Amino acid sequence: MSTAALGGRTGGTEEETGRGRLWAPSPRTSAEDWAPGDALAPGGTLAAGEALATAGAAATGREPARGTESAPAPLPPHRDPNVLRWITAYTCAHIGDHVYFLALSWSALQLAGASAAGSVTALAAAPRLLLMLCGGVVADRFGPHRVAVWTDSARALVMVLVGAFAALAGESLALLVAVALAFGVADALFLPAVGAMPARLVDPEQLTRLQGLRGLGHRFSGICGPPAGGVALAAGGLPAAFLLNGLVFALSVALLLEVRARPVCGPRRPATRPAPSPVRDGRRPGRPPGGPRRLPAALGELADGLRHVRAHRLLGPLMLFGVVSELGFAGVFTAGLSILTDTRGWGPAGLGWLGAGFGAGATASALLLTFLGRLPRMGMALLACTGTAAVAVAALPLVPRLAAAVALTGLVGLALGVLGIGFAALLQAASEPRYLGRVMAVASIGNMGLPPLLYPLIGIGADRYGAAAVFLGGAGIVVIGTLIGLASRSVRTAELE
Repeated sequence: MSTAALGGRTGGTEEETGRGRLWAPSPRTSAEDWAPGDALAPGGTLAAGEALATAGAAATGREPARGTESAPAPLPPHRDPNVLRWITAYTCAHIGDHVYFLALSWSALQLAGASAAGSVTALAAAPRLLLMLCGGVVADRFGPHRVAVWTDSARALVMVLVGAFAALAGESLALLVAVALAFGVADALFLPAVGAMPARLVDPEQLTRLQGLRGLGHRFSGICGPPAGGVALAAGGLPAAFLLNGLVFALSVALLLEVRARPVCGPRRPATRPAPSPVRDGRRPGRPPGGPRRLPAALGELADGLRHVRAHRLLGPLMLFGVVSELGFAGVFTAGLSILTDTRGWGPAGLGWLGAGFGAGATASALLLTFLGRLPRMGMALLACTGTAAVAVAALPLVPRLAAAVALTGLVGLALGVLGIGFAALLQAASEPRYLGRVMAVASIGNMGLPPLLYPLIGIGADRYGAAAVFLGGAGIVVIGTLIGLASRSVRTAELE
């Protein structure tokens, strides 16, 4: 779905350039038809200047000035050094996440037992859920690239300081609680910022490829992070793991500093305009500018972002479809697979094979979309993925053999991989740039914040009704999400052009 198609521009013309589709004002376009982002095209200020020069030449009958020719076609994401630097930085950051959570939970287990480990891990995740939307506001206000650099630097500093303190003064449960809270706050700011960056790296038609590369980085970090954390813990305990992690995050920061994020031109207006906000330019009507009260302005920006998601003809139903579907999948594959493995007597090795099947399917989807670039009829393709995955989830507790169960988890991984990549690409193509951090924050809450709330219900359901009921319940939730998507014409007809 092109940015022009989503924005519904009027009073101007569109033209194709080597870096994407540009919108140029007609000679009679009034000043009111301009929005702050309209002077910038997907290719940056140079491409915008070319569009304006061409429009001006058409209005005056003169030839465009020399040097306004179209820029050469951009490199595909997997060959673009700037994109590859960002992917490497993103992968390093996620390797650090794996090392951090492993070291945190293991150290809490050694200090105070299993209940303390669970409590500290939950405490580490709490700031994500509570502050993620605020992180989206910060990313939109200061720019996602800048916020990603700041917060990744803060995570590196926390790791180094806590690692050095633990080496000198010893480990304690209070120290783990402090680092869990500090790191969680930095994470809540980092995730929306890094999630909003792809739209500032490539043209809209390349977002699917970039999200595929991101998926590969995510899978690679899951392979490398836990072993690296385990080796560091075995060699030097918590101090060694955290000091190593500080170096990993520092490498991520160094790469992020070399990334060149460009301005983007999203839709001038949402297809369905949100209700007017009482907040304008950081203050409410009647309040003198420059006042010291900043909290209402931030809350107003947050409310504006939520209204943008709710009122947009694609973002609202797409977000609801994705979040509900994720609720059905996440709980089953986090807790349900362990319950199913124990019920069938497949043991830890069987659980490992089930996880490997899912990972192989997800990796295959990332590779496929990285090089394929796009899926025709993207909206219907995502709905087909959720429907296929729902059938596979429902069938998992019914198959008697481990090999068949591994094949089904592979199918679920393939379908969910396509769903996650396409979902993120559509969100970023549809969002106005000024709302992108908040939009990705809402998506992150749906993907990471809400599913853990179902874990206790999954355990209770398995104890009372068995593993099959858990999987059938998860499949039912996915079916509900699929029906929500099918009911929306905007989701069914969504495309990336």
